[in-house]
Amino acid sequence: MLKSIVASCSEEAFIPHFLTMKSIGSSIFTLKQSYAMRTIKFRGKRLDNGEWWHGSLVILNGRYFIFNDEGRYEVAPATVGQFTGRKDKNGREIYEDDIISYYLTFYRREVGVVVWDNLKIQFIAKKPEGPMFYIGWDTSYKEILGNLHDTPELIKTE
Repeated sequence: MLKSIVASCSEEAFIPHFLTMKSIGSSIFTLKQSYAMRTIKFRGKRLDNGEWWHGSLVILNGRYFIFNDEGRYEVAPATVGQFTGRKDKNGREIYEDDIISYYLTFYRREVGVVVWDNLKIQFIAKKPEGPMFYIGWDTSYKEILGNLHDTPELIKTE
């Protein structure tokens, strides 16, 4: 069915809600919208040595694995975070559970943890006091300070 839909659409057609799927495995796929492409990848801490590993996430029998061109490793489920599609002012990729700072003005800085908000359907940075701020497309004023797994003290002291 999907192949027949794809075949009937010209490449020039603008179909905003049309998604094509390329199967990579039983539980992994890449989504491509006809007008934009988004990178979907994850990171997690390897169980064997504690290093961060980036790539495609696969969950098999309750075990979490991240695959990439260099290999496949089992990772700690609590450390798995999705790439937000954004980079900070230094060009570093922003993932879930990253602790980021955002300068509202030259003198006022907000610090929060990147989380997915199901209500707003977007990644946000939640502050310890409760309120949050939107990560947004313009990340030129945002900077990664650390993450909840390696440097949890950053969010408690700010």
